[in-house]
Amino acid sequence: MAAALARELLMAARSAVSATLISYLSYGVGILSSALLIPLTIQALGDSQFALWSLTLSGLSLLSLLEGGLATAWMRFASAAPDGERLQRGLTTMLGTYLRVVAVGLLVLTAISFFYPAWAGAPAEVARPLLWILGARLFYATLPLTLFRVLLHGLHHTVPAQIWATFHQLLYVGLAAAWLTHSGGILGLAWLNLGVALSENLGYVWMAYRRVPGLRLFPWQRDLPMAREFHVQAAAGAVVQLASLVLLKTDPILVKAVLPLQAVALYAVALKVAENYLMFLKQFLPVLTPRLGAAAARRDMDALRRLIIQSSGWATVPAMALGLPFWLGAEGLLEHWVGPNYVPAAPALKILLLSGLLSLPQMVISSALAMSGLLAANARAALLATLLNPIASLLWARAVGLPGIALGTLTATLVVDCLVVFRSGSRIFELSLWSWAKAWLRLHLPGLLLALPLLALTRHWGGLHLLNWCLWAGLGALLYGLAVLFGLPAKERALLKDLRKRGAPDATSSASAEATPA
Repeated sequence: MAAALARELLMAARSAVSATLISYLSYGVGILSSALLIPLTIQALGDSQFALWSLTLSGLSLLSLLEGGLATAWMRFASAAPDGERLQRGLTTMLGTYLRVVAVGLLVLTAISFFYPAWAGAPAEVARPLLWILGARLFYATLPLTLFRVLLHGLHHTVPAQIWATFHQLLYVGLAAAWLTHSGGILGLAWLNLGVALSENLGYVWMAYRRVPGLRLFPWQRDLPMAREFHVQAAAGAVVQLASLVLLKTDPILVKAVLPLQAVALYAVALKVAENYLMFLKQFLPVLTPRLGAAAARRDMDALRRLIIQSSGWATVPAMALGLPFWLGAEGLLEHWVGPNYVPAAPALKILLLSGLLSLPQMVISSALAMSGLLAANARAALLATLLNPIASLLWARAVGLPGIALGTLTATLVVDCLVVFRSGSRIFELSLWSWAKAWLRLHLPGLLLALPLLALTRHWGGLHLLNWCLWAGLGALLYGLAVLFGLPAKERALLKDLRKRGAPDATSSASAEATPA
């Protein structure tokens, strides 16, 4: 029996590691897809229509607030491996709930469509159809189908789902590139985006029926107590979801509120780079969270403190190694990637990257608070960020223009992440500021001393062409990473090795986001 248990644990660990690697690979494909499509889209559509595309996607992202964190509650439900009958009732209940959410969303979208063209400053014959097509892609045509994708991840069928998502990322890139190269219009691109998204989500439905034995939908079995339970579980996550949308997704709307439409295009490019940077850095959380949960369950404060300090330092290693080349060579990168007209977006890009770096310790502390059952602290911080970010962005934008929108995000990060969450977490877990500073300097000082002189050359030599910039930036990041790795104390290297070997039992939760690039 012991041997069988050992084999089962080994298989589970291997499955978790595979799922984590596939998640990284899939997200990497998404980043490359965006990097390839953005210049093509700007060249084919022009600055004004690219701005309209970005503004429409940003506005429609607010409709996801109607979902209210239900996907997280559904993931927890499915991950608990309920029996077949309870799983079917849960799926039916969630499907009925989502259809009601879609009905409300359609009413909201109808109201918005009347004034949207005038507000966006675009012709009604383009702006209004674009709103409805992308609304179908992001919300009312695909939202109910996402239940099956979350179900697959919750039941640990992550690898096939991620492979299917990656295939559709590549499919969309190929089709969109062909469409844009042949001077296709913005509405055709939107229809193409919708078609690929529907194909992807219908594939999840087919996989769910193939991989979940006896799966059926019975509309008459909707369970009202279960529906109330889903809504209660989703309540705390809804506030955090709101904050995450306000911190980045709504920035193009704020730009349009105080600046011309052309400024939206500039900011959209900087925002896309910053979003990919931040989401890539967050991939460490699924590995860390189970260890925090285990330490919290044992009430082992020493282990929690050690994990918080060490993980905060490790999380900033890729952030610094990737961020330094962007900070030092942002102007050259933008010039040779999307054109010289987008160089004015460099200050906003640098500020957003700095904000992402400073938010990493907060992510670690927030995970520790959540695993310790202190969800209210995270919700209060998220609510404060939701209120502060748009106000600060508008005030800064009126003072300094486009970079002011990014300064609003940085202001919210400094106040909420660095003061409120950081200070409250340090107090709760009894951590001193000196312990943070000492651990960070020990990790990063050797890498900075090695990489900074080389990376500084990107301002002179890396700007010659994009490939040259990438080579210099990659070499500098490699030197920085190696210096940090070899500078780690023996105990931290052993813990890092242990984390890599163990993988992440719940790594699938980070992979449940929409995959097809928009």
